[in-house]
Amino acid sequence: MLKTGNRGIAGIAAVFLILALAVILSQADSPLISPVLEYGNNLSWDPDNDGVEGITGTIDMTVEQSSFGDLSEDRMCTLWNATLLDFATGLYALTCSGDEPCCNVLFNLTAAEGDYWNSPMTLTYRKYYGGEEDSPSYITNHNYSVKATLAFYNSSFNTSATSNSLEAEFFDDLSPEITVISPLDGGYSNPNLNVNFTIIDDSPIASCCLVVDGESNCVDAIENGENTITAQSLSDGQHTWQLNCSDVWGNEEITPEYAVTVVSQAPLIKLGSPAEGEFLLEGGRNIIFTVNSSLSTNCTMTIARNGETTYSNLFVSAGLGPQSQGFTLGHGNYTINITCTDQVSNRANITRNFRVSNISLSLNKEGYELNEPVVITVSPLLSKANLTITRQDLLNNVQPTFSEITSELINFTKTQFAGEYVINISAFYDHQQINLVKLFSISNSLSPRLTTEKSVYDTWEGVLFTLNASGGTEPYSFDLSFGDGANTTTTESYVSHAYERSGSFEVRLSVKDKYGNVNSIVKSVKALNPLLIITRENGTDALLNSTGIEVSASSIEFAYTNSSGLADLKLREGWYNLTATKSGYLSNRVEFYINKSMSITVYLTKITDQDTTPPGITLTSPDNNAQQNTSLRFSFRASDNSVMSCTLQTKSTGDWTDATGAKDIASGSETSFDLTLNPGTYTWRVKCSDAAGNTGYSGERTLTVAATELVELAQIDSSQDSEILRRVDELITHFSTIGEAEGEVVDELDISNQLDRYKFRIQTIQRDLNSLEDRQLSDDERERERSRILTQLEEVKQEIPSDIRVLQKKELTAYPTREEINNLSAEYAAIVNTSSLRRNPKAFADRNNQLQNMVTITAKVIVVEVSYLFRETETISLVIKRIKTDADPGSASLVDFIPKDIAQDADEIKFITEPRILKKDPVVEFDLKDDGTIKYVIKKAIDPERISELKSLAVVKDIKDRNIAITGWPIATIATTASILGLDPNDRRQVSLFILVILLVLGYIMYQFAIPHRLSELVLKSKKKMAALRQIAIKAEEAVNDKNWEKASMFYIEMKLIYETLPETHRDAMYERLAKIADSVNFGFVEQTAKAIEHEAAEGNMEKARQLYAELADAYERLTPEYKKKIAKWGMDIYWKLQREGVIDKLPEASQEAKAEKEAARTDSNTSLQLVSIWKRKL
Repeated sequence: MLKTGNRGIAGIAAVFLILALAVILSQADSPLISPVLEYGNNLSWDPDNDGVEGITGTIDMTVEQSSFGDLSEDRMCTLWNATLLDFATGLYALTCSGDEPCCNVLFNLTAAEGDYWNSPMTLTYRKYYGGEEDSPSYITNHNYSVKATLAFYNSSFNTSATSNSLEAEFFDDLSPEITVISPLDGGYSNPNLNVNFTIIDDSPIASCCLVVDGESNCVDAIENGENTITAQSLSDGQHTWQLNCSDVWGNEEITPEYAVTVVSQAPLIKLGSPAEGEFLLEGGRNIIFTVNSSLSTNCTMTIARNGETTYSNLFVSAGLGPQSQGFTLGHGNYTINITCTDQVSNRANITRNFRVSNISLSLNKEGYELNEPVVITVSPLLSKANLTITRQDLLNNVQPTFSEITSELINFTKTQFAGEYVINISAFYDHQQINLVKLFSISNSLSPRLTTEKSVYDTWEGVLFTLNASGGTEPYSFDLSFGDGANTTTTESYVSHAYERSGSFEVRLSVKDKYGNVNSIVKSVKALNPLLIITRENGTDALLNSTGIEVSASSIEFAYTNSSGLADLKLREGWYNLTATKSGYLSNRVEFYINKSMSITVYLTKITDQDTTPPGITLTSPDNNAQQNTSLRFSFRASDNSVMSCTLQTKSTGDWTDATGAKDIASGSETSFDLTLNPGTYTWRVKCSDAAGNTGYSGERTLTVAATELVELAQIDSSQDSEILRRVDELITHFSTIGEAEGEVVDELDISNQLDRYKFRIQTIQRDLNSLEDRQLSDDERERERSRILTQLEEVKQEIPSDIRVLQKKELTAYPTREEINNLSAEYAAIVNTSSLRRNPKAFADRNNQLQNMVTITAKVIVVEVSYLFRETETISLVIKRIKTDADPGSASLVDFIPKDIAQDADEIKFITEPRILKKDPVVEFDLKDDGTIKYVIKKAIDPERISELKSLAVVKDIKDRNIAITGWPIATIATTASILGLDPNDRRQVSLFILVILLVLGYIMYQFAIPHRLSELVLKSKKKMAALRQIAIKAEEAVNDKNWEKASMFYIEMKLIYETLPETHRDAMYERLAKIADSVNFGFVEQTAKAIEHEAAEGNMEKARQLYAELADAYERLTPEYKKKIAKWGMDIYWKLQREGVIDKLPEASQEAKAEKEAARTDSNTSLQLVSIWKRKL
């Protein structure tokens, strides 16, 4: 094929213009060129020379048969012109071959290199002379029109001639090109087989057929490019398919056969958890599901919470096996969706709805009143749940209330009992057991009311108390304590009581309702001694009206006599000064003591009756020629018909000087003046004047005042009648007659006995001082000893109280809550830090909680102002705690937790009851005494309202760490002759002989254990001791089973002695067994003593029966609650039987209560825990 060039239309026009001009100029005489254009003879190109070829062929044309005369062939060139007829505008192509100047000059073209004028021109599909078409469109057939122009050129001549045109046509003879995209050979499909392929052809595609298993699915007129043909509803299994496509020229292409497996089964999704509508608890959760598919599968999981998508994830499943996805789920309503599509587009999905929340337990209120329903809400309640409501009472462990609930709202109406309650809900949710706990309290709304007609009564006057109550559940029972030691229990609304002595009494009313709820109030009632004062004229006995009466002690009472000369006052017990004054009469003053209803007659002397008698005066102290220190007290007695004014006069040199004085001194009363004098020698006397102006003088006395301690020595050494000892005697008398409120403090502080001890101590110091001169001491030693003795004297003097005054008082009975007991137990355990407490602190707290049920602690704080003889007044706070307990006092102790702002440390406290100081903050521990009283003094005033902050905890003693005797261990000597059953004297002699044997055995054992070197021989190593204990325990248990209590007691004593030698770490193993034997022996003694009581009563020996009953009650107290429960009904039967037989007296005011207790003991074994207190009261 010749190379062709392409020129613009302008070039073509220029060429034709040049040719035309050349033809015109040379037409006449130019040589003739005859072009001949024909198809070429090249057999490789268009071999049939018809100008028609397929698009892969070539059409050749030649001008080699043209003639050009004698023109030089070397100067020849041929211009080829080809026009593509398929375009509307036509496309032209020009190329020149042959002589270069010819091509350049004549046609303005460059000659194709290596071509000659007769070189053939070749055409191919979409080419003109080798050039590309300008249009990118695919043209099915290309038709060309080709012309050739032959030309000659030299520098002087040129000529050309154009041939006729020849046609050239190309047609499509290629099959379409098919590329299969999917499915691949051996692949998979769903029942609708979608074959995706690409087809390329230069001609339009007439049709394509998808042939499946020989059956065609055809589509007409598809476009070149990517296409899809579908064969629908194929059966599952193996199939073959191929594509057959043809273009508009009938060119056909058939693909090879492909294999495909049709799968119609969509993936199978199983969602194991959660189930539809399931309730899940908040928190971590695994969503577990299984996808079963024979093909590779893509799955998408979405989770929506309250309608909003919170999670979406695409993952690929291998086709088989469990899947798990972890999530943290919060409160809400959830929808989970899993959609899976396999590789052939089979699709499946599953949707679950579930709920996530925490189950809640709530109440409609925090606190409730008695008989108020409690509304309990359990949400959500998806299944049945068990409800337990337990009341935790300070006195009893109440049996819980059980029920099965099926509703979210529960009304609890058993609210007749005040106290703390615990709600427990047990349910099965989310494949697990759920327990919910809620606390609530029912406050004690039981309200007692106590009223009297007035607040002040006379002694022995009947006080009518009105008793009422509200709240709780009727009927009510009233327990009234009158404050003077008397009390009563009644169901009546009115009670009368008379006070035998004066004072202010705190009356406590406790009310109990039908269900045992108790509340109390306190009311103050004052009882005073009525005093009738009669005023008469001296000498005539005439009654004097309008006489002013002034009675003074710590306060002043004032009245006037009426027209009958009488005046009424009401006074507390004590010493008083009474002064009577009336115009025209001399006043009179008398001193009196009142402790009951009484009358006093006071005589007044008329001033008109001339009184010329001066007062008589007797000096009492100091003695004449006494030696005193600088602080002195002068005492005297004056007597007259009227009150007096007296003056103490002194002189050292010169005239008398009035040192001090007083007015309104009653006749016959002792009066004292306190005075400070400088060292020296003085003479002193007392001058008194009466209402009539008469003046009298006492005798004179001399004293020496010195500043040295030798004066004190001389004072004490003189005699037992010295000033300090006399004052102590006076104080003893004073404190024995002090008022009621102060008298309580005197008794609690044991002030009278303290004064006796101070007196004895002073006398001892006197003796020591008097003996100094007789002792063989040097002067220096004697002086040092004297100084030491005098220091002791000074210390004693500083402690001597002269008076007390009660400022404030508060009494409180309170019960700690369980939380307080737990907290205080933990604090105590942390301080004591013993091994057993460290091992099981919870058990210790639980035991203490049980102990509080058996203990009542009443606390009292009295703020007292104390005056002293030789130092300044101070204010103290006396703390008294009285403990009533049904427990063995030896098994418990009382721990006081005192706030630091009340007492900084233990040094600020004076302990009357000796404690163990656990912590100086302070925390102190007291052993419970038989009288159950604990006392101490805080050395400053505290607010009595803070009494509740002085926390007390009854603590179970730590037996294993403290080596304290086990509660319930018997005493060998308890089996006295009076308490052992003996039906005749021979029996008693045998028992007495048995007791003698026991005592001998005990003596021998104690003798052996008392010798240290023998102890080391008798006490075996721990393992041998344990073996010995076990052997003895077996014998003791056999004796218990045989009810041979004497033998069991002997074995028990032997066990106890060995037990106490064991290391503490080995005691645990035997403790329970040993305690059980002790309980059994005690139980046997109770049973044996009861038989002895019945025997003695039958014999008529009532006094001995009463003694045995007292021993029976004491033995009962040593029993543990378990054994007490065993004999609850039996014990009450014994009581009532002995009462009928006259062994014990019937209670005068508690018959109804006793019947109720008897009935309760018969029907409810729980009341056995109360029998100790009942028996004590009966005794």
